[in-house]
Amino acid sequence: MLQPTTIDDIKTLCAIENSLFTPQEGRFSRRIFLYHLRFSNRLFTFFYKGQIAGYLLLLEHTNSLRIYSLGVALAFQGQGLGKSLCLEAIKQAKERQKSRIYLEVRCSNHRAIALYEKLGFVPKKVLPSYYACEDGLKMEKTL
Repeated sequence: MLQPTTIDDIKTLCAIENSLFTPQEGRFSRRIFLYHLRFSNRLFTFFYKGQIAGYLLLLEHTNSLRIYSLGVALAFQGQGLGKSLCLEAIKQAKERQKSRIYLEVRCSNHRAIALYEKLGFVPKKVLPSYYACEDGLKMEKTL
């Protein structure tokens, strides 16, 4: 279940972020989560079996919605929660009457790329050195 993030969720979201990313990879700090918390309809906490299992950070533009960040706690990976978060993001984009939704992903993250392609995202552009020393891939889905 996806819920708007509250201040009480931030500590757990930081722990998830710390387990998934390094500072060199652009790991979010508590301060960054708190910044995004100030805006409605941007930061969401994903609950699974009564526990915080992940989060979704969306940035809204005039005609599009960007999945800025998505994280699933290590203990909950491999259970389809990443797919659930993506479907929630697509649902949000449709509800907000956006014509497209997009994201960036590491070129080496073949598992995520395969998931996004199954959900209808198509590769649009390689982003050289987007992630420190690694290329990114911009993917987009028309709604």
